[in-house]
Amino acid sequence: MCFFKLLIGLLATCAVVSAQNNTTICDTNSVSALLSCYNTYLNGYNMSLINNALPDYWDFHTIRMNWLEQNGIHVQPNICIMFRNLQKCVQPYSCLNGAGAYTQMGAYNSTEAFDWWLDFVVSQFQCNAGYNALMQEFYCISFCGSYHEAALDACSDQMHQQIANGTDVCVATQGFLDCHKNIITGCCDNLAGAYDCNLQLAAMNATVNPCINMGKLTCPSMAVKLPNKQPNFDAITKIRENLALRAELIHN
Repeated sequence: MCFFKLLIGLLATCAVVSAQNNTTICDTNSVSALLSCYNTYLNGYNMSLINNALPDYWDFHTIRMNWLEQNGIHVQPNICIMFRNLQKCVQPYSCLNGAGAYTQMGAYNSTEAFDWWLDFVVSQFQCNAGYNALMQEFYCISFCGSYHEAALDACSDQMHQQIANGTDVCVATQGFLDCHKNIITGCCDNLAGAYDCNLQLAAMNATVNPCINMGKLTCPSMAVKLPNKQPNFDAITKIRENLALRAELIHN
């Protein structure tokens, strides 16, 4: 098992994943079709394939991050429209089920291939099942993810320590999910906490995760209307101050 953090949009996605991955091989025609799908997708970010291969993942990621930092929630619908078009385009090609397909599409190395695959898996969640919650909780989760970064990192440290001490991996991983969820819930609300938990779970699906396969990891449903809680006025005030500062920096 390993722990990694990947920024998707303005949100920090933390996931515990196994080292296993699907290794289905795409035939030549499928690779060509997938590259065509990705070229159209990249064009939306004013990028394209380089020598008929995927560009550097982090170049793409940086452009999208800049969009979100400059435009906030207003650009998220466009980001998801472009992703859903990509998703529809690649849907016929079942060999796109792991990082191996991205290696065949010319990713620079195995790490970048996995970055592309993880991005696809997490974007699937953010732009489909998690979309409404993301749009509702966008700024609060973004702020709380940064404000409580140390506490969120401590969730993973605790998980690693538990595993090192002999705790069952699935029990420790569920503890990580609950720890993350509770921090975001306390800073925002129940829906934000449920969204964060399901986001982490979606990221874990980027690999063959035995804990997920055995049904040992759970998150609150985002479809259920959870009880209201007293707003965290301190967090709201900090969000407003943060947004005001950003606006001042933009106009100066």
